[in-house]
Amino acid sequence: MELPQLSRADWRALYALYRDPELAALNAAAPTRIPRLVFRLLLLAEQGRERMSFGVMVGGQLVGNAELYSFGPGPLVRGAVHPAAPAATRATLGVMLARSHWGQGYGQDTLNALLAWGFGQAPDGLAPPLERVRLTTLGSNQRAQAAFVRAGFEEKGRFQQRGRSEVNMELCRGDWLARHRHLPPSPASVPGGPP
Repeated sequence: MELPQLSRADWRALYALYRDPELAALNAAAPTRIPRLVFRLLLLAEQGRERMSFGVMVGGQLVGNAELYSFGPGPLVRGAVHPAAPAATRATLGVMLARSHWGQGYGQDTLNALLAWGFGQAPDGLAPPLERVRLTTLGSNQRAQAAFVRAGFEEKGRFQQRGRSEVNMELCRGDWLARHRHLPPSPASVPGGPP
């Protein structure tokens, strides 16, 4: 299910995740303070060309979100800016899961489904699959780093920024496909993703 299709209750749950101080700290951010309606409008405005976000649904309830954003070198969909513009070949990954669902395999399933979508095909089939997905996580977030390594990400470097250690990680399409030949890359494989 894409964010524009979320129910009112789903939007409330997503907003609560972004307001959670513990989850915000794990993302090196402050909890959102903007009103829920503005939050929703901002996310909807970014959906598509700049960001592809998916709800993580468990038992019909939204328990997190997964997204690819900061597409480059061009837009996600070929021709979105200019007909000759190059399509995106890389993106940044972000995942957030409610604490109540940690340690149950949902994060790993979400990572695998999101990567299958990104490395499989872009929306509308107008752009080729991504070639590279990257992310940055806090050096202190060992749980996230372990999940990313299990999904195939490799550490590319550590650096200090604003008084905290951050870890850059990256995964190439060829490496991911070699590890997951048994998983058909398909948008339908994203939990709660588009049909």
